[in-house]
Amino acid sequence: MSKLSIIIPTHNDESIIQDTLESLARLVNIDEIVIVDGSSVDSTPEIIEKFNDKLGKIVFLKVSKESRAFQFHTGAKHATGDILWFLHPEMHPKQGSARKIKDIMKYQEVVGGSFEMIYVANKPITKLLVKIQERTSQDTFLFLENSIFVRREIYEEIGGFDLLPVFEIKQLKHKIKKRGSFIVLKGFPVVTSLEKLEKGLSLSKLLKLTVCQLLYWIGLPISLCAKIFFTNAN
Repeated sequence: MSKLSIIIPTHNDESIIQDTLESLARLVNIDEIVIVDGSSVDSTPEIIEKFNDKLGKIVFLKVSKESRAFQFHTGAKHATGDILWFLHPEMHPKQGSARKIKDIMKYQEVVGGSFEMIYVANKPITKLLVKIQERTSQDTFLFLENSIFVRREIYEEIGGFDLLPVFEIKQLKHKIKKRGSFIVLKGFPVVTSLEKLEKGLSLSKLLKLTVCQLLYWIGLPISLCAKIFFTNAN
């Protein structure tokens, strides 16, 4: 029987991590949750440690820097599962999704997959972007995050995450899809709040994201888009 490890990076997520852990507690087919915290200064670590008394499946790691790609990769190295499932702290999977992952990964030709996404937006600009993505594909926008899972042996063969400052999940997905069948699971959408994105979405950041998005659409590799955004953002 396959063992499934969920990996989550956190940083100052006290307002959302409790709800996420509650949603994960309802998934009966997960074997462990590896949370890698990037030096939170709020009550995120305390909430996680307290919740583990209830759930008993959490491996909690602390690292000295906030970098989602680094945190994801650190979690993958410490995870014991032969299937790795990467989630952001604002993502809430539906009941039955872990079982569905294990079912589909019984087929050796399947190297990984992702989920349909439901994005919860509050601001007019993000509501518009979500509407556009709903009418196109879930890969339309670089900065609307996905939740993906992958066979551990494939993850290791492709070298895991590239340590990009942004868009790291999209880059990993691109690498995985080159190695075999990549499945989008239907009927088990992951609900994702865009609250964190909206809080930091200043006009200047929106313009930078727009430039990177246009470059991505005309064929620039994700890794270069990420470096351009990070350079311009600093």
